Amino acid sequence: WMERLEIFSDPHLSVAFTHLIENAMAAGATALVVTYQIHDGICTICFEDNGPGIPDDAKERLFSEGTERSGHGLFLTREILAITGITIREEGRESIGARFVMVVPPEGYRIT
Repeated sequence: WMERLEIFSDPHLSVAFTHLIENAMAAGATALVVTYQIHDGICTICFEDNGPGIPDDAKERLFSEGTERSGHGLFLTREILAITGITIREEGRESIGARFVMVVPPEGYRIT
């Protein structure tokens, strides 16, 4: 038996996921691991890569529209996720890899 995570989201969720995958590849990552966990009713989805990571001083601007490093991709990713109450943040470490964490509220998913 294998559980299945279903996320209730905007139809463009696949675009948001694609932006995260493309960013990892563009940064030179050779591996990308996607995991999820549920704790106290909150679902977190992590996209973690082995690329160069993101400097701490650049994390604040990552999701801003038109920044040099992220272009429109991460801005659009955040906006798409926000439509259904999903948040995203970057928790990776420079020189180790990027780690994007999405937080899905309890009403935004189900396990089947």
